[in-house]
Amino acid sequence: MALDLYIEGFASCAQEPKPEDFSPWFEARRLRRVDGLSARLLLSACRALEMAGQPVTQEKPFGLSLGVGPGSLQNTCKFMDSILQDGDELSSPTAFAGSVHNAPGLTLSLFLNLRGPCVTSGQFNTSFGAALLTARAFLHNGMAPYVLLAVGDSLNPVARALNRQYPARLACTPAPDTAPVQAAAFLLSPQKTPASKARIM
Repeated sequence: MALDLYIEGFASCAQEPKPEDFSPWFEARRLRRVDGLSARLLLSACRALEMAGQPVTQEKPFGLSLGVGPGSLQNTCKFMDSILQDGDELSSPTAFAGSVHNAPGLTLSLFLNLRGPCVTSGQFNTSFGAALLTARAFLHNGMAPYVLLAVGDSLNPVARALNRQYPARLACTPAPDTAPVQAAAFLLSPQKTPASKARIM
């Protein structure tokens, strides 16, 4: 039997967030090592929780289902460049940490105090669908009362340029005219509440 889901809050972010965008919830110094993709996801998640009337920074048993395509390619390329320039012993640990697929999931869990299950799905064009199915499974199995569904990606400028030249070979990347980094977040509930905005069947 299908399980309906309800969207309690949602938000998106395509521009580089400024430190003051986070001022209702976090001090700017806490954000200094957060990469661009994670910052966009975090700002979207904060706004989605706020729209739903849920606490942003308090500890909560919510799950997190995150969908990314190729992940943060900019950080991956920065890390590879640092190996080529400085050798593997002096490569950038910050770029490496940001290149790991679940780095944004860790950032969201820590900043938002999420204590439920956390899964990152990286399946290119089907990442959103995979993350939605994961969120549905968390809720259907009673693993969390709410699930934060977050999706986003960051494209390397080289990948964007190649996508223009070879669209068939890079069909898994967004269209060349899309923003280089986009993020969105949705707070999902298995039951309709006074805060529910829409239903997913």
